[in-house]
Amino acid sequence: MSDQIRSRRVTLRALTVTALTVGATVIAAGTPAFAAPDPFSGLSAAEVSTARWLAADLGISTAEAAERVARQQAQVELAEELTAELGAAAAGSYIDAETGELVVAVADADAVDAVEEAGAEAVVVEHSLAELRRIQADLTSLLPVGGTIGIDPVSNQVVMTVPQSESASRSTLGARVARYGDAVEVEYGAPAVRPQIAFYGGQQIQTSAGWICSAGFNARNSSGTNYVITAGHCTAGSSTWYGPTGLTLGTPAGASFPTNDYGRILNTNTSNHTPQGGVLHNGSFLDIVGAGNTTVGATLSKTGRTTGTTSGAVTRLNVTVNYGSSGIVYQLIETRICTQSGDSGGPLYSTSGIGVGIVSGGTVIGCSSSSFRSYFQPLPEALTAYSVTLL
Repeated sequence: MSDQIRSRRVTLRALTVTALTVGATVIAAGTPAFAAPDPFSGLSAAEVSTARWLAADLGISTAEAAERVARQQAQVELAEELTAELGAAAAGSYIDAETGELVVAVADADAVDAVEEAGAEAVVVEHSLAELRRIQADLTSLLPVGGTIGIDPVSNQVVMTVPQSESASRSTLGARVARYGDAVEVEYGAPAVRPQIAFYGGQQIQTSAGWICSAGFNARNSSGTNYVITAGHCTAGSSTWYGPTGLTLGTPAGASFPTNDYGRILNTNTSNHTPQGGVLHNGSFLDIVGAGNTTVGATLSKTGRTTGTTSGAVTRLNVTVNYGSSGIVYQLIETRICTQSGDSGGPLYSTSGIGVGIVSGGTVIGCSSSSFRSYFQPLPEALTAYSVTLL
């Protein structure tokens, strides 16, 4: 076991032990009782808001929700390290909604000890991550417009969604899907997915042509040039971008869309404003201290000009989405976080200050529907492609 994983195990266990003391009050005989400790003690305002959402969503106590939020980043990092160390035995990971524990799936029973020694729960499954990725790649050529395909580590399956408008795909998919048996699940009649650009007023960032999106993250290259990182389908072919009060930001300086969905705007007007290295979370500044990845079951937040700050759970990673005439985008993060038209380009992040992604699209139904899903371009890929770092 690597020293990094040993360290992560200690961190996770220390957080768990600390959490067990939340709400406990020891009362000596003849002494007055004191109020129970604040379950949100030590959490930032942003983490508190996420914990409250998590408590309401899962029906758990605020103390338990606060404990889960506090240790989530350590769980995400441990999941990444174990996946790399397990190699061919890796079969995905997720944070269990019932227990809050990190679960690492393995396709080889001999790998169980390594996972448990690192401080995570192990589950033996039939299909490895490599096998599921090969199946996903094979079926992507049949992905209908508005459909998605990704890997669900909880069910150990490749899951494809087929919109009602593409019901004719059932016969085309039948034979190809059948060869993979229970490794594939197809959800027919699912809501279609589309990019979330709006073409009307009240924008957060806009062009004179009427394109409306949301600013994502402020970044800078080694020469000191400032950029706004946003969605590629926003910056592709667009003209000068303006801020919410008409302030000129600058012109597009790159767009990777389709295939990916990231772009950047050259921020040339910093004499009139100072780019900040953070995001607005419920109207308050939240410092973003770095970029990173996530895992299924993690609770994240996003901010956008249409729906503001919303939170939700990650449901799948490495999802492929067919946006129809706009093209196919790969390796997106799927979540239950509310997004709507105009939120495209907005930031996805953890309330511990880690930037995770950029709003790409969502299903064409309201956020209140249990079928609603939103999709995000991973942020680290965009930063690497443009050789920039977050402010």
